[in-house]
Amino acid sequence: MDTEKKQLDLLEEIWIRWEPAGIELANNYYLESFNYEDGLKIILKEQGGGQTLQVLFDGQILSMRFADETMRLKLFDDLYNKYGKGFRRNWSFFKVEQSDYLQWLSSQSYAISDSYEIQHFALIMDEDCVLEVFVSYEPEFKILPSSDLQKRFSKRVTMKENGISVQRNYSKNGQSVYEIFDGATNIKTRGDTEI
Repeated sequence: MDTEKKQLDLLEEIWIRWEPAGIELANNYYLESFNYEDGLKIILKEQGGGQTLQVLFDGQILSMRFADETMRLKLFDDLYNKYGKGFRRNWSFFKVEQSDYLQWLSSQSYAISDSYEIQHFALIMDEDCVLEVFVSYEPEFKILPSSDLQKRFSKRVTMKENGISVQRNYSKNGQSVYEIFDGATNIKTRGDTEI
């Protein structure tokens, strides 16, 4: 066991640009908000406007850490030196393998954390901050309608149809339906009235 522990200590972290399946993400986001009421809900906004994204960790959070960019300057230098200038630019989502933090967590929990299949997710938000979450599952992603579009609709209905999450937003005048099917959007207009 000691030999295995020493070998782990010699391993370097491996950061991988992570692209969750089934959703088209923008290149770079900034943090709008996050809260920890019903799981960890993170709201991100695309730089320059555009896409608003919700990232939801709705199961047990084993650990997490949040730091302003000035507290993670060494991380940014390490990523630059190991992967080059463009690695973390224009991308926000990463998975970390051979995580130093998970090694630390193992020592702090007397190896209890080793019984979980913990994944290390890292979100780097436009050089503002770094949020790292340590869980045994992947988070859910949902593209949210823009605040301008939300103002135009008065009624929102969310349901499951054939196992697919469907959200319908009905306009104030009842003429249009804005639909979200597991992140894909569709706008339908009824009659000849545009909102």
